[in-house]
Amino acid sequence: MADSTGNILVLVVPEDNYSKNLVDLAKSLSEKYKTLCYVSLNRPCKSVMQMLTAAGVDLTRFYFMDAITKTARVPEPMSNVTYISSPGALTEISLAVANFFNVNHADCFIFDSLSTLSVHESETVIAKFVHFLMAKLKIVGCDSFFTVLKTDENSILMKDVKMFADQIVEIGKWR
Repeated sequence: MADSTGNILVLVVPEDNYSKNLVDLAKSLSEKYKTLCYVSLNRPCKSVMQMLTAAGVDLTRFYFMDAITKTARVPEPMSNVTYISSPGALTEISLAVANFFNVNHADCFIFDSLSTLSVHESETVIAKFVHFLMAKLKIVGCDSFFTVLKTDENSILMKDVKMFADQIVEIGKWR
């Protein structure tokens, strides 16, 4: 297990092979950290779980926050999943993360993805949300990995995020 220091990295991920890069990231991190919290704004957690299982990842180390499933149906409760009403429900995501860390500990946090947020909210609102989230993760000492699509690397949002993150790096160079 790695020592969590509260480092915050933003990983720039190319659009092609995005899913494979995310699976590789989660697999690599699951080999270094004991407990991981994975926030998915792009895929239902069952889909993420299937991809991770196929890659040989131990899901017992993961806690998921799924912001997709409830947009389509009422999900079946799972002990390692919190369902969020939608990817744009930033207050709900903030509360879920805060509640999780008030009760549990994770050494690693994966947020997939900053790019998805821009579809649902203004960059000002997103910047406030990301600042809150990153500050919370710093305070609890959780190493965090936020993904962003390569096409969004030079967005106004990323200019704001650069102030809060410890490092922004292309995913291929991080490994």
